[in-house]
Amino acid sequence: MPRTRKIAISSVTRALNLVGDRWNQLILQEAFRGAAGFEELRVGTAAPRNTLSNRLRGLVANGVMEQRAQREGGARKAYYLTEMGKDLFDWILLVWSWGIRWEAAASNGPTALAHTTCGKAMLPVMVCEHCNGRISMH
Repeated sequence: MPRTRKIAISSVTRALNLVGDRWNQLILQEAFRGAAGFEELRVGTAAPRNTLSNRLRGLVANGVMEQRAQREGGARKAYYLTEMGKDLFDWILLVWSWGIRWEAAASNGPTALAHTTCGKAMLPVMVCEHCNGRISMH
């Protein structure tokens, strides 16, 4: 009898099931850059049409994105981040930062992040919401 290995259900496992797929991550990146239309997302991600369609359907079904009219009264539908999807901003920001820090950013990815308040280049850091202390592995 073959042995199967169970993967523990945790918040990390659930999150990775939603956004861990490469295509989903690229779709979310493009959505945070402002892309909403199917063609915009297809060009930005370089995903095959059927792959993009399947991933968008999954993101909508899981409440990360919603489909609605691109323009008021328009027939074309577009994909927008829901509140749950917008809550992934911290994650995508840290991924972009990691790519910049380790020079792994894709050719279409950001080469620097700018803080809009002061206009300076920056890399975000994680801090405690209560004491504002920097969070580290230790």
